[in-house]
Order: sequence, then structure tokens, then C-alpha cells
Amino acid sequence: MKHSFIALGVGLVLILVWVFNATEARVGEAWAEMTELVDEIQESIDLADATRPVLHGVALDGNAHLDYQRALGLLSPEAEADWIAWSVSSGVGEDSEAAALRDKLVDENQAMLAAVSTGARRGEARYLVDWESGLSYRVPQYTSLRNLSTIVILAAQRDLDEGREARAVERFLDGVQVGRDFIDTPLMFISMSGCGLLDISLSDPLVELSHPGSLSRPSLERLAHGLLAVDESFPMPVDAYPGEIIRLVKGIHWPENFLGGGQPWSDLRLKSWQYGFSLRYMAAKHVGEVTEWNEALRETEGSSWPKRGVAVGLREQAMRESSNPLSQLQTSLLKVEEAVYERLTRLRLVRTAIEFRLTGHAPSLEDPFGERLMISDVPEGLRIASCGPGGDFTSSEQVLVIPR
Repeated sequence: MKHSFIALGVGLVLILVWVFNATEARVGEAWAEMTELVDEIQESIDLADATRPVLHGVALDGNAHLDYQRALGLLSPEAEADWIAWSVSSGVGEDSEAAALRDKLVDENQAMLAAVSTGARRGEARYLVDWESGLSYRVPQYTSLRNLSTIVILAAQRDLDEGREARAVERFLDGVQVGRDFIDTPLMFISMSGCGLLDISLSDPLVELSHPGSLSRPSLERLAHGLLAVDESFPMPVDAYPGEIIRLVKGIHWPENFLGGGQPWSDLRLKSWQYGFSLRYMAAKHVGEVTEWNEALRETEGSSWPKRGVAVGLREQAMRESSNPLSQLQTSLLKVEEAVYERLTRLRLVRTAIEFRLTGHAPSLEDPFGERLMISDVPEGLRIASCGPGGDFTSSEQVLVIPR
């Protein structure tokens, strides 16, 4: 009997050793396949065409993002405090105080403005990423980017006030270009920052240039030409920010630093039971799932939102139904892509307004959320509307009204 228990124990140990070795072999094979796939994704990003048209002047050689990086370093130390003071005074209608604060911000940031203008005229805008650390050049805080874009618009407004109309138009276009360039990145959180910057650049100060008597015809022509160039090069989503896959794999040292996964009994570790408690195996399978989902998304590249939204929705459903904990943790892509479509829509609303002021005719531009933007007369003037993500012109918030 004793010998039987010993034999049974030895047999169990041998079985466990076999299972462990087989699991390790599967893990190694899956990880190797994933690494090869990630290398291909990285190469495709690094070799992607990053050229885009300049909106005024002659294109300069070089990468715009290097200039934007330099511009962020040139922001005045008081920029944040001054921005808050300017924002408050503008909100309560203190025009003289707001004007003084505006001039202070512009005067103290001339070097920054020059760097932004240079970057906006570069022929290439490639967001630089150190894939081994998962981060780009020192990732800027959104507040710094917001201050930069706001000061560009404030400088444009001052140029208008002081009679430098052509320079004002160039600055407005610089602001739009910065927002466009930050949207056009392979990392989701940087792209969302770009959406915020484009909101600043396409806000009321630019829209007001479409009002009667705001700009001369030559300036309107330059502005219309620049906005058209942005529209034609607008970075529409193709797949789900492939840089996020690389950032996940290369920017995190498995398994020690991922969501506490290195702890023996972490929640993530326990959830990896179906993968033999191997975080590497779970990560490899997750990347495989995401790659399949992204391949399906490519079929709707450049489509209007009804078709693209359905495809993204199916991806969201697959993500929720996945048994892989990492896939379940994916950031919702639906709202992210919707935000990008909203910025393109805003651009087309502004384009329509400028074209109307230039030609007296409002062009029937494509609605990113539907078929065509709706143009109608209202007591306040001309109403330009998108049906919005809900597909309803009556409830849409994507509306612009300008005086005739």
C-alpha cells in the first residue's frame, strides 16, 4: 500500500511537470508570435507617411512635433496663472482687464508663438514615440497644450485689432494645424488632446471671421483655402490606435508593473487562471483579439458615422463579451471615435460659414454623421447643421448660426 501511494505521488508530480512544461511551451510560442506581430505594427507606424499640407506659406523641411515640443518649453512661467485670470475676466465681461491680460500673455510668449508657426509650416507631422518606454518625448500635460493653443488664438485676435489681418489669418490656421497634428497620432490619449486643441482653434473667434465685414476678400480666400487643406488631410480613424498595443506590450515590463499583476495574488493574476495564471499568455491572446477587431475596422475606413459607428459598436460588443480580462479593460472606442468625427464636423460647419461669406453661397458639404449638412434660413441668419451622432437634425448640437 505504501509503495502504491508513493507511485501515485510520483505519477502526479510527473503529470504536473508535464502540464507545466506544456503550458510554458504554449506561452513561449504565443509570446513569440505576439512579439513578431507587434514589431510589424511598430514598423508600419514608424514608416507611415506623416506628410500633410501646410496651410499658408512655403513648406519647411522637418518634423512639426519637434517644434511643438520646443514651443511647450518656451511657454512663460506665468502662462497658467495668466490664462486663468484672462479666462475669469473674459467670462465676467471685464473687457479692459481681459485685453490687458491677453496682451501680457501674447507679449511674454513671442518665442513660443514663433516655434508654433514654424512647426505648423513643416512638411511632416510625426508624433515621436520611444516605444521601449511606451512614452513619447516628455508627454505634455493637457493644460500646457491648452495654454499654447489659446495664446495662438489670442495673438490672432490682437493682430486683427491692430490691423494685421493677413497675419491674424495665418495664426488662426496655425492653431487649427496644431490641433489636427495632435489628433493624427497612434496613441489614444494624445489624439484626444488634439480634439481639445481643435475645439479651441475652431471656437467663436474663428467663426466670427465669417460675419459681415470681418475680413477682406483676399483674407477670406486664404482662410478658406487653409481650412479646405485641413479637411482634405484630416486624420480619420483607421483602426483602434495601434500604438496602444505597442505601448501595452513594450511600455510595461511584464509582469511586475502591470496593474499590480506581479503580486502573487493580485486580482489580475487570479483572473488569468484560464491562461495557467500566466500574464504573458493572457497578454498575447489579448493582442491577438485586438488585432482581429482592428482588421474588421479597416473595412470602414473613411466611412460616414452610420457605417463606422456600427463597426465600432460591434467591436465594443466583442470586447465586452471577451473572456480575456485585458480585453474587457480596453477603453471604449465608441466615444473616442465619435469625438474625432465631431471635430471634423465642426471643421466643415466653419468651412461652410467662411465659404458663404466669401461667395454668397453655402456649399453642400458632406456630413460626417450622415449625408449632407443642412443649410436653412432662420431669423438670426444662416443655420448650418449636422445631424450629429444621433442622426437627428432637430436635436443635434452640431449647429452653427451666422448672420447674413
